[in-house]
Order: sequence, then structure tokens, then C-alpha cells
Amino acid sequence: MFRVTHCSGRKRFIYPVATLVALMLFASSAGAQFQQQAEGEYKFDFNLHDNAAEVVFTSPLGDRVDVAGPVTQNLGLFFNSAGDVAASAGLHASGGPTQGFNPMEVGAGAKLYGIYSEEADRLVAALAISGSMVFSITGQVPQAFIVKGNVAPNITSFGRARRLFEATMRYQFDVTPHSAVYLGYRYLRIQMGSGTSNTTMDNNLHLGMQVNF
Repeated sequence: MFRVTHCSGRKRFIYPVATLVALMLFASSAGAQFQQQAEGEYKFDFNLHDNAAEVVFTSPLGDRVDVAGPVTQNLGLFFNSAGDVAASAGLHASGGPTQGFNPMEVGAGAKLYGIYSEEADRLVAALAISGSMVFSITGQVPQAFIVKGNVAPNITSFGRARRLFEATMRYQFDVTPHSAVYLGYRYLRIQMGSGTSNTTMDNNLHLGMQVNF
């Protein structure tokens, strides 16, 4: 009985993994198509603490949405010392409520995860709704407070996963026009189905840097 259930879970996981790969390929081709129009910058983001690290690459996906800011695509890889690994691909649109400078910027999008949980010994996937808020502080050293959240309910969680929740916040300092450093916090948790352990992949402060090019 266990073998049949396990195989069924693996088969069910094939579909979200295939979707993740397709989204990555679409993001790459679309990014090349709109590269000439894009007003945004390419961003390389790296953050870590003693037990976890994350790398994220963000690129523009078109010039603007109405009077708001650009649409971006991002590819990320998170891993921790417990052996958990999370690959992700997302699309995000952001901007202020009006044209011109506004200290408050909000955004929304979607993020697809493919995750291996060492504790649960499972491959799972989830499609999350994303939201963000950026509050900018102008000055000789520009600063920003950034909050992001990603939530995947049961209907868009696959494998043994039932829900996924990721929340991050950071206080960022722009040390040059093309680089920034920040102190951040991440909470990443997967709720599994009955009989499988829930997994908190990260719940800690981290240091990070971002390079724009």
C-alpha cells in the first residue's frame, strides 16, 4: 500500500515540475523579446546566514503597465543546512498609485516553487500569489523598507504539500547607484498532509547584497 501511495505522489509531482520548467523557459524567451523596451534593470541578489542562503536573478519583462512600474521575472534558488532546496520562478508587477515619484510602491504577481524537503523526504510544488510593498526614504544614502509575501493554498499545492507561506522583509541601503546592502528576515514554511511532518525551511535574519546592471 505504501509503495502505491508513494508512486502516486511522485506522478502527481511531475505536472508542477513540468510547469516550473515551462515557466522558466517562457521567462527567458520573453525577457529576450522585450529587452530593447525594458526600462528596468537586471538585478542579482544574494543573501545568507549561518544555516541558509538564497540567490535570485531578476530581469525586466516589458516596459510598463499603464502608469505603474515595470513587470519583472525572477528565478531563485534557496537552500539550507538541513538539506532542503527550493527552486522558484515568478512574475511581478509593481509601481506607485500615481505617476511621478511616490515613496510607497506596491506590487502583485505569482511565484511557482519546486521544493525538496529533507525532513519530510518529499518533493513538492506550489503556485503562490505574491504581494509586495516598498517604502523608499530619499537622502544622501537612499534607503528602503521592503516587505514581500507569497501564499499558496491547498488547491495550488502539489505532492504532499497542503499550503506554503513565505514572508520576507528587509531594510536596504543603496551604497552606490548600482549596489545595495540590506538586513533581512525570512519565514518559509510548508504545511504537509496528514502523516507527514511540516517543514519550516527558514525562520531567521540574514545579510544580503544586491547588484544592478
